[in-house]
Amino acid sequence: QQQQQQQQQHHHQGGPGAPGMAEHQAMLRQRMLMGMTPGPSGGAGFRPSFLAAAGGRLNNMSAELRGLASLQPLSPAMSLSLACDDEHLSEYQIMVRKQLEVFEAQPEDVESNTQGRKKQVALGQVGIRCKHCSSLPLRQRGRGAVYYPAKLQGVYQAAQNMASSHLCESCQCIDDPLKGELKQLRERRDTASGGKQYWADGARALGLFEAEDGLRLTGEASAQQQQ
Repeated sequence: QQQQQQQQQHHHQGGPGAPGMAEHQAMLRQRMLMGMTPGPSGGAGFRPSFLAAAGGRLNNMSAELRGLASLQPLSPAMSLSLACDDEHLSEYQIMVRKQLEVFEAQPEDVESNTQGRKKQVALGQVGIRCKHCSSLPLRQRGRGAVYYPAKLQGVYQAAQNMASSHLCESCQCIDDPLKGELKQLRERRDTASGGKQYWADGARALGLFEAEDGLRLTGEASAQQQQ
């Protein structure tokens, strides 16, 4: 009987050389940190986490990003939307403008945009960004989250690019119902009297002006943005 108890204890411990419970948990934790998850059998076979059969994984990641996005934005900003938009723009364009905001590039913005650009972003240069993911590091925001138009006339096209590539597709922080509504409105292709000139005039009304290194904010507009 004593020999049988020793054998059971020996089996419970996993045999010679087998890791104990603490060691097993440490190994599992290390696997998780390395982006690995247990295989279908739950045994020692491991595979990359992006191949794991976890149906809600992307939803969980999106929820985590939305949680981070609820934090304070990395820099002050003001909405691109104007009260008079209803009189000049289609419902789709009105909604797009409500999702975008104007900001002045901070040191972290300059550093993040150094690579992959022909012309480096200047400190204080005005950009347009998605308001939903503005508190995330640039690399986590999804494609087309930020644009730096060189001219006032370029604000319109920058916003259209952001709407189609980011707001309607790659942004993980915008609510799904809102994203769906944007897509539906985009399909309507409603016509409206406002165009590039309206967007340029609207940007000018917000305090934007053209400088040698891109768009800038007037001193008064910049001060209001900081409040």
